[in-house]
Amino acid sequence: MLRIPSITLGLLVATTVGQAESPALHVAPNGRTFVDAAGKPFFWLGDTAWMLFQATDRDEGEFYLETRARQGFTVIQAALMMGEERVCGTLAPNRYGDVAIIGDAAHPNTTPGTRADYPAEYDYWDHADFIIEAAAKRGLVLALLPNFVGSRGDGYKYLNPSTAEAYGKFLGERYKTKNIVWVMGGDHIPKDPAHLTTWNLLAKAITRAATGTEDYGRTTMTFHSGHSSSESWHDAPWLDFNMLQTWDKHTEIPNRVEAD
Repeated sequence: MLRIPSITLGLLVATTVGQAESPALHVAPNGRTFVDAAGKPFFWLGDTAWMLFQATDRDEGEFYLETRARQGFTVIQAALMMGEERVCGTLAPNRYGDVAIIGDAAHPNTTPGTRADYPAEYDYWDHADFIIEAAAKRGLVLALLPNFVGSRGDGYKYLNPSTAEAYGKFLGERYKTKNIVWVMGGDHIPKDPAHLTTWNLLAKAITRAATGTEDYGRTTMTFHSGHSSSESWHDAPWLDFNMLQTWDKHTEIPNRVEAD
């Protein structure tokens, strides 16, 4: 039986900013709804599978995505790297025994070749490519966290101001045309200036590498933490819509949305 560790979120979004030269999923000009690349209304029904890239092989990944698409889900929320040590940890290997980085996020662990039947070629990021393509084939948008740093900030050991730009450049160049919503953060509520700097640098580097310019209208981005993204990022140039997590406080959803 396929078992994917996941965390269920009480999650709502409140849109903030429209975009030009739009990606596959973006905020409509009215600032209140999502639309797809054709401008048609898009309903975000997300399933949280944080460990999708680490916990599944190719067959299991396809089975999971096919099942969710058939069930009517439209977005899969997953972490390219799971930085929370109690769950997995940034340096933990995927199902094929491969790790995402060498030392820190500035050094992705890649090898020449992509053939899945040759272990020396098929690295962590080749498997991530496969999962992302498998989602796209099924019409699923991926809400990707570059590194889910965790409630205690474990992932900042590897993703920080000194590594964010290089890692963002790698991600933006590799996945520039994909149906991706970039989700900065991962449970942690940033207060340290270094943490705030990390996400600003990462968002900028992804956008520059993906679009060739610092045009945030051509990427779609938000932030995931233990509170609402509006607390730290409402006026950030890269933030397209607010995301809030209520965890076990579901009765607070209406008040928190109203506050945003």
